[in-house]
Amino acid sequence: MHAHPNRLTIAHLLLWTATTGVALAYLLEQRPPPAKSIFFASFITQAGQDAEAEMAKAQQKIHRRWQTNYQIGLAASPVYGAALAGAVLATWRVVTWRFGFPVQPGHWLLLMISSLSLLLVIHPSMQRLLQSQDAPDFMMATVMAGIVAGVIIMIGEPRWRCALGLGATGFGLLSLAYIASLSSAPIEPPGLIVVGVLAVAAFPVAALICTAADIAERGRFDLFHWIGVATLFGTVTHVLIVRA
Repeated sequence: MHAHPNRLTIAHLLLWTATTGVALAYLLEQRPPPAKSIFFASFITQAGQDAEAEMAKAQQKIHRRWQTNYQIGLAASPVYGAALAGAVLATWRVVTWRFGFPVQPGHWLLLMISSLSLLLVIHPSMQRLLQSQDAPDFMMATVMAGIVAGVIIMIGEPRWRCALGLGATGFGLLSLAYIASLSSAPIEPPGLIVVGVLAVAAFPVAALICTAADIAERGRFDLFHWIGVATLFGTVTHVLIVRA
């Protein structure tokens, strides 16, 4: 595969600025509630301790963690803005019949990340609509399994196909785990969930190996490929920091 002349222009930078603004506006709406509004179903203290004071300390501790994650999310808005910009650019190219994007692995990574981000945004709405804890997760896993499988078909790089195969397998197993939990299947859903999560988590590691190989052949890839790769690892870094 030869490098496609996708050049970064001022229009692309303006698009990224606009989509980053959209991502930032959404993340600003996720400001955590005040510490005093944090409710505990039960709260146990040791003998002689002031229950109200200890509860206030616990509320402040949780609120500080929420606030830190909130600020980290705001700092990550350019990452999600880049993914959204990639989706907008791909849509525009299709509408105007100007093909050439997405074609390289990094291009498809932008679309995958934007798709997953959109599913996470609508997840609370799906949960309220379906009145189920598991149904939205099942839908997310199923949709992402289909998207990643489609990307595997479109990508021409064998190593990236193998890496993405881990992601598709992981999401597929998570979807299967939900189905198994509703049936009398002998397969234990928790086991499927663990294997599925491990497969999804293994994808960034495999992507890192692919990136190292891409660097050795960097002349074959355009700037947007590297932006997609950087967006992937930016997203993974955000998730790891928040989960730490």
